[in-house]
Formats: sequence, C-alpha cells, structure tokens
Amino acid sequence: HLPRTPNGKIDLLALPTPKELDGTHGDIALPRDDVERRLAAMWCSVLGIDAVSIHESFFDVGGHSLLAVRLFAMIEREFGERLPLAALIQNQTIAQLAELLRQDRTIEFETLVALQATGNGTPMFLVHGPVGEGIIYLDLVRRLGGNQPAYAFQDRGLGGDRAQFGSIPAMAKAYIEELRAVQPHGPYVLGGFCMGGVVAYEMAHQLAQLNEKVATVILLDAAPLGHLAGGSKYSTKGRIKTHLREFAEYKGRARWTHVYETGRNVSDRLLRPYWWRFVKSRYLDRGIPLPKLLRDVEAVNWRLATDYVAPPYGGRVALLRKSNGIEQFHEQFRRQKWEQLVGDGFKVYEIDSPAVSHMTLLKEPHVRLLADAVREALRDSADSEPLN
Repeated sequence: HLPRTPNGKIDLLALPTPKELDGTHGDIALPRDDVERRLAAMWCSVLGIDAVSIHESFFDVGGHSLLAVRLFAMIEREFGERLPLAALIQNQTIAQLAELLRQDRTIEFETLVALQATGNGTPMFLVHGPVGEGIIYLDLVRRLGGNQPAYAFQDRGLGGDRAQFGSIPAMAKAYIEELRAVQPHGPYVLGGFCMGGVVAYEMAHQLAQLNEKVATVILLDAAPLGHLAGGSKYSTKGRIKTHLREFAEYKGRARWTHVYETGRNVSDRLLRPYWWRFVKSRYLDRGIPLPKLLRDVEAVNWRLATDYVAPPYGGRVALLRKSNGIEQFHEQFRRQKWEQLVGDGFKVYEIDSPAVSHMTLLKEPHVRLLADAVREALRDSADSEPLN
C-alpha cells in the first residue's frame, strides 16, 4: 500500500528509497521530479516490484492490459487527470507518461490506434469489445511478435463528447472509413472479441459489397447475438440448463461470482429495454451525444449487438473459441449459426485449456494459446485466396 497524506494524496516524504533491481532489468534511472516519483510509486504498487527505471516499458517489467486499467485509475485519483488507456500504447515509460501529465492540454481521443505499426505481415484491424477499449488486444499483439502490424478501434463514446452509433452497420461503415485511411485496399484482416467480432463481420460484409477483398475475419469467441436473441432454439430452458451446468463447473469464490453476474444480467435484461428505447429514440437516432448520466458505452454496445441480425457472408471466417472437451448448448448453437451464415469459408479453432473462459481469453496465461490459434488462422488465410 502507498503511504497517504490526510487528504488522500501519496505521501512523497514517506515513500521508501528505491532499491536496486537485479541485472536482468538493467540500470535504474531514478525519478527526476515530483510527477515521476509519484508515477514510479504507482508502478511499483501495481506491478509488485521494489523499483523501476523511468525509461523502462510498463509491459517489459510485467505489465499487461488488466494492470494498465488499475494504473490509470490510480493516476486519475492522484492527478485528477483521466487519460485514455490507449495513451499507454505510445507512452509506455514513466518519463513519457510524466511528460504527458505535465502538458496543460486535453489529450485528443482517437478511434483507431496503432498497437504495433511496424512489421511485414498484413495489418490486422481489431474492433473493441462491449466496453469499448482497444487496449484489450495489446497482450495478444505482443504475443504475436514484432512482425505483425495491428490496429485497434475504440468506441467513440469513450471520448465523451461524441455521439455513439445507432446500429452495428453504422458503426462498421464509420470504421471502414478509418480503416481505408490506413490501408486503402484489401485484402484486409479483420477481427474482434465478443461483440467486436460481430462488428468486424459486418465490416467484411460491407467491404465485399464495395468489391474489396477480405482475407479473413477472426472472431474471438464472438456470437451472432441478434440470431441468438431471436432464435427459438436458444430458449429460456436452454439458458437455465447452461447456467446450472456452468454453476457446477465453477469452484469456490468463482462460483458465487458467476451467480452474482448471472443475477445482475437477468435484472439488466428486465430493465434495459425501457432505458434502451429512451436512449435510442432521444439521442442515438438523432446523432446526439448522451449526457453523462445516461452514458454507458457497454450497455449501448450490448443492445446494438443484440439488435443486429448478421446477414450471410461468402468470405472466410475463423471462430476462435475456448474448449474443455464438451460443446455446451449455447456454443453449439453459436457454431451452427455461423456455419449457416458463412458456409464453406467457416472454420473453428479451439483454445484447448480447461481453465480458459470467455472473460480470461485475452489475459495471461491463456492469451498465449489464443495467439497460437490466431497465427494458425492467419497462416490458413495467407495460404488461400480470399473467397469474397
């Protein structure tokens, strides 16, 4: 725990003197001012280390996207500055972040950010999940190696002063415009986690209508939610059976966390339709930014994905999903629906680990297995001509 003053700020005088790290981390460049010292204390707290050089990358000393969320929450509390998480992609050291915090200017929000701009491979464009952050893919991209360029879309609702989209097709159309500013023509590699995969699928559908080639769409445990929500096979009875089976599989604290999340989702499904009708008619359909009281990027994205009924698509689509040897009810229905929509171009890649789940797929240590599956899907698409 960091020492605090009575008003809740970090007590700089009470901070311990930095200890030397072992030679594997190189020489330590110590903080040069108050801002860098406070940041160094936060890094040490988040990363669980004694000291860090102000020129070392957050990710080279054990950081990952989940820890980045904690770090930026601490920065907001301490400095009163809410930095976009994507700022860490271009400012990975204490010295760089400190310089960012010293600048008396608003950091402009970017919808498309480069996770890795260099490399000889075909650039991969990944669409944010329901929460809207593109940094969730950073661990995956690092695992793919330095030869794979990758970009991530971020939901513009995170920027605060811009209207969110009123539909998945509208979102896909806007993202295609930004995509083509980086890569004017295909073949394209698109992908996304959860709802992001659905947006990537719609982008591929629209690009095909523009006579652009799409090498592959990589669905990271994504489901055609509009079909699932409206499908009679995905019934209330089926949902109950699924939740009971999953309850039996979880152990200890994870079991009760699952119960809590399930209960919260049920209450959301009962109340959200009323909230959604108001938000969509009064704001989204008119292109008006949501007021802070109603701003909920995740909730809006879930509703957009649920309202979207994916059309047939004749390209190549790869579904990367968790596998524990048993295809659960909802997983079977999801696979069958993608197969119906895509046909011969559809292929499933299993992430074979009993411990992996939808929520841990992009986190260590499972992201290493995910990266292997992504490489395989990319190799398969590179060895074949685009189908669309």
